[in-house]
Amino acid sequence: MKKGFTLIELMVVIVIMGVLSAVAVPKIFSLVAKAKVSEIQSAAGSYIHLQEAYLAGSPTFGNWSAIGYTAPGDGNSNNFCYSQGTITSSAEIETNDNGTIGWGASNKSKLNSCATNSWWSISISGKDKPNIAYNQYVSSSECQVLLSRWSVGTTLSGNCN
Repeated sequence: MKKGFTLIELMVVIVIMGVLSAVAVPKIFSLVAKAKVSEIQSAAGSYIHLQEAYLAGSPTFGNWSAIGYTAPGDGNSNNFCYSQGTITSSAEIETNDNGTIGWGASNKSKLNSCATNSWWSISISGKDKPNIAYNQYVSSSECQVLLSRWSVGTTLSGNCN
């Protein structure tokens, strides 16, 4: 009696491995993209907390320098570049109802179906402290899939510098 595997048994194993890899590889890429985007969630949360602390002692919003915010990688990490939006001067900006973009991030490379140079932004609105709102917007529905609590809306645009 000969020992070993038949050609049919080897082919069945190869087919099973092919099916498993066809299912697993897209899932792995999805997890990698979500892991990269988690940087945005952390950076945005830090910005909101620092802006809240600044507002506790001031009737106005502050730019990044005024509130003490430093973006990951000093504004240019491996995956994203960051912008302080329209609150750029060293002077404090008064709160308003229109919404002022005070924070933004743009991806440097494609993340699944989310195109390169897509934006995530935080818009701040309100006239007084109890009514201040931080709205988190993303530039497209393809990118929204990666951070589902963010809404598609008005964000920064163009290339991040």
